[in-house]
Amino acid sequence: MLTACYTKPMIKKIALLLVWIGVAFSPALSWSPAQAAASGQTEDGWEVLTPGVDYREFTLPGPVRAYVVRMAIKDDPDDPVDITLESAIGRGYLGGLETVRGMAARYDDAIDYWGSEWGNRSDILVAVNGSYFGGSDTPENGMVQSGWYAKRFDNLNGGSGLVWTLTRQVFIDDCVTHRPEKQILHIDGDATAGFSITGINTSRSDNDLIVYTPQFGARTPDQTNGVEVVVKMTRPLLILPYSTGNSTSAVIGKVTEIREAAGSTLIHFDELVLSAGENQREALLSHLNIGSTVLFNQEITSLSRDCGTPVDLPWTKAYTSLGAAFHLLEDGKIYTPAQDTTRAPRTALAYDPNYIYLIVVDGRQPDISVGMTFQELAGFIRDTLGAQDGVAQDGGGSSTMVVNGQVVNRPSDICYTVFLPLVSSSGTNSIPNPTQTIPLEEKFEPNTRLQAGCERRVANAILIARVLPREYSKTSFTGSDLVFTTTATALRTGPGTNYPGFAAIPAGNYGILLDDPEFDGIRAKGTYWWKISILGKIGWIDEKAIATLAPRFSFWPFQH
Repeated sequence: MLTACYTKPMIKKIALLLVWIGVAFSPALSWSPAQAAASGQTEDGWEVLTPGVDYREFTLPGPVRAYVVRMAIKDDPDDPVDITLESAIGRGYLGGLETVRGMAARYDDAIDYWGSEWGNRSDILVAVNGSYFGGSDTPENGMVQSGWYAKRFDNLNGGSGLVWTLTRQVFIDDCVTHRPEKQILHIDGDATAGFSITGINTSRSDNDLIVYTPQFGARTPDQTNGVEVVVKMTRPLLILPYSTGNSTSAVIGKVTEIREAAGSTLIHFDELVLSAGENQREALLSHLNIGSTVLFNQEITSLSRDCGTPVDLPWTKAYTSLGAAFHLLEDGKIYTPAQDTTRAPRTALAYDPNYIYLIVVDGRQPDISVGMTFQELAGFIRDTLGAQDGVAQDGGGSSTMVVNGQVVNRPSDICYTVFLPLVSSSGTNSIPNPTQTIPLEEKFEPNTRLQAGCERRVANAILIARVLPREYSKTSFTGSDLVFTTTATALRTGPGTNYPGFAAIPAGNYGILLDDPEFDGIRAKGTYWWKISILGKIGWIDEKAIATLAPRFSFWPFQH
């Protein structure tokens, strides 16, 4: 034990210092955002992650541990910082499963559409798990991801969830439907050339006109009838209702490729694919050609909780949303399942006039946290956080919160610990490597070495991102340069490693950079990206894998 000795003058100085600290941090005094950011704490006990985003842990009787992040709905005009709600898809495509931490890393430093333009980047601060997912590993209900309407919300089925728009509006919807006459596309501005969009990122029949977006995956399904039309987009496939005679009230794209009786069409990050079944093929082809302009309009019709009464809610230009388990708290009134007696881990989203709240509650660990019933969760949101509206998301072992890349809660899934042998180059086993922890659900026999805290792979997540301004490469590359690959690399569907690689390009191959002024040399995922035509393919390449051979001249055989 160490013992400290203090003189009377020293004690007096310490006392004065304590008095000064008490005054300086008194809640009665004003607390500016700048002071909060500098100190790392707000006047009501929240830790500042960045101006406008705060984190706090709650220890409640039970015991119960809750983890909450709040994001300011409106920026502080005295200290503005661009922050937004985002969503993530496991492994980057519908049907992929990934840990919440993995999704946070996947979308960190990736380009987004916040600010109504592509090219800014997302600095991911916080992530929590999202909606339930079924046997196909696809998120249940609908999803809007970075402005793309990626999966339709179920008609007349409730649980449409919390919505965040490009205009910083937030609301919670219940029952919705999609009126067929409100999901349309027009060709070359011709009101008579209108087609009903029958689905998004789903299977196609002979009578369907399906839209496939980049969230579906690298390619459309492999189908050998009908026709597929590639459309280069000026912005994501936003939810944007039709307005007669107003072409600006539409999402606009241009036809770049028509593929007859062929599927497995590549989908670049700024493209979508119209996939028409055999019975829709002739009508569609009679109206469009390469270069045709396509105008897309979609509308969601909101209904009351019982799916009976129309409700006016601002789905236009929704930027982020995913399906909820159910609308837990509405205008301060709590709605819970008939049998709500089980305490379990929970995840929820809520809001009040000032903040959106991301909430995770630990459970199934009696010595740490027993969890909450839905009634208790709603009471915590209303009575402790002060919010009047909230939705429950997927819970149980899925409940996970990631802050600045680290899991801050203790997920309830049980793990087992194994030792995996290292294998030498000769193929023989050598000494064991460090322990590897694997979720129990992936093991089929009991194990005595158990511990809680495994991260479950889930289908999607809600993120909070600080928006970083776009950056461009300072190299001397220009769109139209002839280049060659200096190392083996992947050709990707978009500028960033978060987009799938669809072709392996060996070192020593020649290609031409394609002029795309908005994205030439755009920064994402820690490097800079260029659109290139190489080996008969077009995609995005990391500039560290290429070098300039010479300026492009009209006689180059690689010219297109």
